[in-house]
Amino acid sequence: MADLPAATSPSVVLAHPTDDEKRQTWALTAAEWAGALTLDQYLEREPYLTTIPVSRDGGMTHWILTTNDDNGSSGSSERPLLSSCESIMKTVLVASPEGDGQVTEEIGHGIGSVYTSPEFRGRSYASRMLAEVGVQLENWDLAPQEGTATKQQQQQQKKKKKAICSALWSDIGKKFYAKKGWIPFASQHIEFPAGHHHDSTAKAKGLTSTPITYDNLAGFCALDEAALRERLSRTARETGKTVMAFAPSHDQMLWHLYRDSYIASIVFPDRDPHLADDPIDNDKDNTITNTNGSTNGSTNGGRSGSSSSSSPTRQPRSGDALRRHPGKLEANEVKGIAVGKPGRRVWAFWTRNYSKGPESPKDNTLYILRLTIENEEQYDAHSEQEKQELADSLVAVIRAAQATAQEWSCGRVDLWNPDGLVARLLLRDSGLEHEVVEREESSIPSLMWYGAGTKTEDAVWLCNEKYAWC
Repeated sequence: MADLPAATSPSVVLAHPTDDEKRQTWALTAAEWAGALTLDQYLEREPYLTTIPVSRDGGMTHWILTTNDDNGSSGSSERPLLSSCESIMKTVLVASPEGDGQVTEEIGHGIGSVYTSPEFRGRSYASRMLAEVGVQLENWDLAPQEGTATKQQQQQQKKKKKAICSALWSDIGKKFYAKKGWIPFASQHIEFPAGHHHDSTAKAKGLTSTPITYDNLAGFCALDEAALRERLSRTARETGKTVMAFAPSHDQMLWHLYRDSYIASIVFPDRDPHLADDPIDNDKDNTITNTNGSTNGSTNGGRSGSSSSSSPTRQPRSGDALRRHPGKLEANEVKGIAVGKPGRRVWAFWTRNYSKGPESPKDNTLYILRLTIENEEQYDAHSEQEKQELADSLVAVIRAAQATAQEWSCGRVDLWNPDGLVARLLLRDSGLEHEVVEREESSIPSLMWYGAGTKTEDAVWLCNEKYAWC
């Protein structure tokens, strides 16, 4: 240990790991993050996660702090892995009070898997790495991605722009990363116990419910993002502040859901996924039908600036990623639920987290990635009957999540940072058993703002929910 360099030494550098070094870092981090997976299963999962939406095609970058010489701590020619982390490039929607709240698409980065091996701890290596990563990420979209850029890539990079922010989710409290420039934001969640509710609540109230699957997910994401753009613009005008949110895009949800399906197929190797009752018709025209009778092609569930209400119908399969998936993945696997009438629906997507195996449900959690009330801003104009239907729809969505948690050996359901109408309806008189939790140590959303004219602590972060996490 005596021959280890100081964190401030010029011989300590930020670098990208080789494939062998990536595998070494994964072997080290397995004890922290493998959860219910064995080491071998974890070592298979990690490279798979680089091939899914958002991560693939250079979206994920691996970083290590190492030395620029051959003198590793063991005296071998191998570089020491002093600290490591990953970053994922994400789309951030930003509205500024200037320009009448116009919403722009910016680049943001999520940072995860920050790790220092026990023998290297206490020497400020993680601090040195993060200080450099924070600076690098501001311009990372302009840089070659873990290798030498081709001439074509270099030309493309000239058209790209700087990042607007980076974010991480601290598992070591609020102070460490705040000192590095990542300011903690709201870290509250509502916790619901798992339960045997199924869809009885929706049926009892005469409400229409629709399973959300890989097939129809894109349509819901497009509606959600269009409404969020309007909310960002409105909030910027009302507050006079810069307002941001990570885009709740189709790809962003697929990143979580592919990960979820992969892990569940390993944790439950002999069990089929939960499928929607409606069989898939691959020959059916895959469009979104609007309430005015027109149709929009929906091959990718892309971003939309329109706020017109539409009814998501079956979407095409999401391409080769589904067919290549090593787990049991079906395009009509249920990943959430929508309840209520078009225009006044409530929907949610969810993912399961297995810290332990199915024999220990108290250690496992079903997270609601995103919970949406359609046309939320019109709530005050609804009749009392319509308001009650909306409240009943919200309860039905939560009960469906509780039933799914029970079915898949998760002891609870967590909903991160509900705001606006969702919080009012859930906390006021939903009748649901729940606990409000203020997290002080784990999964603390923390933001570093690169944009000019705004301090990080002055930015307004909307939809600070689990889907943004990485």
